[in-house]
Amino acid sequence: QVLRGNKTRTWRPDKKPRYEFGEMVAIKMPYKYCSDIHHRYIGTPGYTNKMFVKNILMPYRIYITAIKRCNLSDITEEEARKEVGDIFLSDSQIDFDRLTYKAKFLYIVEKLYGKEFVKSNPVGYAYEFKLIKP
Repeated sequence: QVLRGNKTRTWRPDKKPRYEFGEMVAIKMPYKYCSDIHHRYIGTPGYTNKMFVKNILMPYRIYITAIKRCNLSDITEEEARKEVGDIFLSDSQIDFDRLTYKAKFLYIVEKLYGKEFVKSNPVGYAYEFKLIKP
């Protein structure tokens, strides 16, 4: 979503900001998707798992353009659109095409953190960003 330019915002349930305004942050991806370097890292943990890659080797970055402290449920429809982009979700119980962006966002958060988390309406930080291509 980020690399296609569809996602330009992310909300994190943090007690204090994780990033700063103007900060450049690497977009982590497994080395196998980094065309210029992938052959050097075949057989390493980072070849298939982004948890083991070096930020300095990542070809894409995002630039933090705004930070907002907010409760989870305070997200607007426009903010939710920036958050979920054109994500496709599949669940046989739900017709996602008919959901609002906010409903899609809250559904994703619920799947990540659980129903009780969403009900608790935690405070977090929303980061708006723009993609910086190599």
